[in-house]
Amino acid sequence: MMIRLTDQSGRELTCSSTPRRIVSLVPSISETIAECLGMGALVGVTKFCVHPTPLRKQATVVGGTKNPSIALIRSLNPDIVLANKEENREEDIGQIQKFCPVYVSEIRDISDVLAWLGQMEVLFSAPGFGQLHTQLMPWMENKRQANVRAAYLIWQKPYMTVGGDTFINAMMAHFRLENVFRDEVRYPLTDLDAIRERKPDLILLSSEPYPFRQKHADEMQTFFPGSKVRLADGELFSWYGSRMLHANKEISAWLEQLFDAPANSIEGDEAEILSI
Repeated sequence: MMIRLTDQSGRELTCSSTPRRIVSLVPSISETIAECLGMGALVGVTKFCVHPTPLRKQATVVGGTKNPSIALIRSLNPDIVLANKEENREEDIGQIQKFCPVYVSEIRDISDVLAWLGQMEVLFSAPGFGQLHTQLMPWMENKRQANVRAAYLIWQKPYMTVGGDTFINAMMAHFRLENVFRDEVRYPLTDLDAIRERKPDLILLSSEPYPFRQKHADEMQTFFPGSKVRLADGELFSWYGSRMLHANKEISAWLEQLFDAPANSIEGDEAEILSI
């Protein structure tokens, strides 16, 4: 059965039949494909596709998200390659399109995730995507009022944060965190003075793409004695798809306790770290 659709980047793609051999260039997509179709459907993944744990042993590692081996991908004879507009390079996508259909996702909020899952269900004729879609639908109805002002940092030297048009911002809003940089776009550079001007109650230091560690949290705490500094699992805040179910359970458990107290009187030691 011929399958035609327009992906989230506006590309038209055609598959002569339901794709069975899949190369995924996005870690969160790899995890979702493995859970909805089984790991056997993935013939190629990146070195960053760490979930589920056995995946990189069963599928061929084709390189990184920014530097995949086009020749190796071609040798795997995939029926389709799954990519993301933000995580993968346009030039790589263009090269792969010469020999294989490429679906490019573009995820900035929860509605984009649901739309993507709907297209995955059509593309792979698999009910698992529809079931995940149903599980995540209540997220669209979540209009809980934010009660903690938060800054989420993804890079150091220079510091980089997230704007209001990012998936991380959508995740923060879902968990009642008001992104103090929500008026910015994409991933703006910032500094300590700019962060201080925004008066965050909570500063989250992500584990990816920059691997913030305890020493960074301790240092940041000295600059912001009136804020709480936490290390945050970047996978839970930035991976879309099935990882969102893990995030909902794990982040909610911690933030429920946090929200029981006023935002400016969070209980716990100043050096307490959110390590989800």
